[in-house]
Amino acid sequence: MSHPGYAISYQPLSTTLQSIDVQALIDQAGDPWYNQTLIQVGDVLVRLGVMQGELHWHKHNQQDEFFFVLDGLFRIELDGADTVELRPRQVFTVPAGMLHRPVVPARSAVLMIENRAERAQPHHPGLRIPGCAGSPSGEPSTLRPSLRHPSGTHVVRPERR
Repeated sequence: MSHPGYAISYQPLSTTLQSIDVQALIDQAGDPWYNQTLIQVGDVLVRLGVMQGELHWHKHNQQDEFFFVLDGLFRIELDGADTVELRPRQVFTVPAGMLHRPVVPARSAVLMIENRAERAQPHHPGLRIPGCAGSPSGEPSTLRPSLRHPSGTHVVRPERR
């Protein structure tokens, strides 16, 4: 299963003393792979993912990646380990440096926590994601092809394998 693209926004939607209707964001997400930073707390980003399909193999060199499933069914394929299957209200942490990829058979919503300073390192030749390690400038010119969504997010169309 693959997806036609995804939308990523690292710009936080809110700051302290503001509320966010997360269910409304989930309901309005139209991209197959929607990833939005909700807020920055210190050096940590709290991110919402609404997804269906497969993401490329990647790793986070300096940090663990935390997943908290809100709704749906969320699988994480792990390099050298068994696939993890998460259902609503279950959590899992992928250790720093481990190659992994989410495979999401049905539309699902997850919360992710990650360090502001590090972006995922794609393990897919030729694919560069704005803001990811391995994209030295973070510019969309290295994407194949890329679009700039009016909201400021990058819509990425990865090459099919």
